[in-house]
Amino acid sequence: MDRKTFETLVNREIDGLLSPEEAARLNDWTTRNPEALAVQEALHRVHRAFQDMEPAECPPELAGQIADRVLAGPAPVVRFWSPMLIQRVAAAVLVVVCAGFAGFYLSNQETTATPSQVTEERVQIWVDAYELDRAVAREIVLIRAGAPDAQGEKAEIAKGRVLVILEKAGKLDAYREKNSMSLEEARRLIQLADG
Repeated sequence: MDRKTFETLVNREIDGLLSPEEAARLNDWTTRNPEALAVQEALHRVHRAFQDMEPAECPPELAGQIADRVLAGPAPVVRFWSPMLIQRVAAAVLVVVCAGFAGFYLSNQETTATPSQVTEERVQIWVDAYELDRAVAREIVLIRAGAPDAQGEKAEIAKGRVLVILEKAGKLDAYREKNSMSLEEARRLIQLADG
């Protein structure tokens, strides 16, 4: 998955707009790619930080002050290629280029999150996605963390264990719907985990 597609899917996840196929694709990618998981968790942290911010009120006299300044002087006359305009355009281009380099540099930095921070971020993602109790979500995250590269039957057993927990929490249908999983497939995985 390329970076643009990944970022689009994470943003759609945050906005609650992912289709079940997209959710499964994103979940599969972050399960196999720790760097992508760290980026996803960072974006969720930023989103929660914005949600937690208190709204700021502008002073009531601000609108009047702006109107007074606009109406106080004549409109400036700007010639298309005036030296001041060229300087402003050059400054704007420089700002955009610097911001681009800064964004590229910051996006390629390794995260310094500790394993417990990563675990707590994953727990919060499960809590948000399925309205789970934190203890239940933590149990799911620990199961998934214990089998990050599992393939074949081991991966299916780990999935089945997660499904058992979700079924006990009454969230199996929501998980199946979000991940486009049939009831028969869910039952098969649960039996495999119980076996």
